Amino acid sequence: MKKKSVKKTIMAALLSLSVLCTTAFAFPAMAKTESVNVCDHLSKDIVEIYSRHFPHASPSDHQVVIDAKFKCNDCKREFRAQETYTEPHQQVPGTVYCICGYYLR
Repeated sequence: MKKKSVKKTIMAALLSLSVLCTTAFAFPAMAKTESVNVCDHLSKDIVEIYSRHFPHASPSDHQVVIDAKFKCNDCKREFRAQETYTEPHQQVPGTVYCICGYYLR
């Protein structure tokens, strides 16, 4: 019984160490890749939208957060980033709700 307990502890420690090492080496690589891919130019177009959600809404407008792939018009790079902006409510035809789910009446 004692051998099983020691073996379980050692296996758990090795598994934790392997996960920790993988994670520790992945973060700097991700940060380095992202900083290289994102440019500082203001002129960009959306190539593909991965997700879109509405975190905040007021009586007149709502906030939109999109996770999308952009293409810079200046340096021609493609990169993935999040963009946040505010737009007025847009009523869904035949309902009293906005596309963000806000009750307009």
